[in-house]
Amino acid sequence: MVELKCIWKGPTKHVSLKSLIHLKLWPSLHKLTFIFTPSLAHSLFHLETLLILSCGEFKHIIGEEDDEREIISESLRFPKLKTIFISERGNWEHVFPVCVSPSLVNLEQIMIRDAGNLKQIFYSGKGDALSIDDIINFPQLRKLSLFFQSCE
Repeated sequence: MVELKCIWKGPTKHVSLKSLIHLKLWPSLHKLTFIFTPSLAHSLFHLETLLILSCGEFKHIIGEEDDEREIISESLRFPKLKTIFISERGNWEHVFPVCVSPSLVNLEQIMIRDAGNLKQIFYSGKGDALSIDDIINFPQLRKLSLFFQSCE
């Protein structure tokens, strides 16, 4: 069994994932709780596809704070993200902070299945600039599929 807990540990000022277009996480990553620190996520502006399949301890895509104590900011953007597919029975709490939603102008499909512990797809967290009256708009969204079974 793979014991990977994070994809990068330590300072990220010299790390960039700006060429990453497709990300697929497979079932063998049981100890992973999140994929990106906030500072790594800032370089993902070319990401188009995000597929997460059965990562047991997974809670969210972006850690709330990294080793540099960075808070997720409203400048976090995924302008080319088209597909989010999540299939697992892990410990999901949420998918993205709500501050990411304005950048998802090309999002075409969201498919979530068997994430029975998922509390929210978009959550309000530290540093979110959206107010309760703001509208979240996905102009290209063509497919929304949510299928939940009890995890018991």
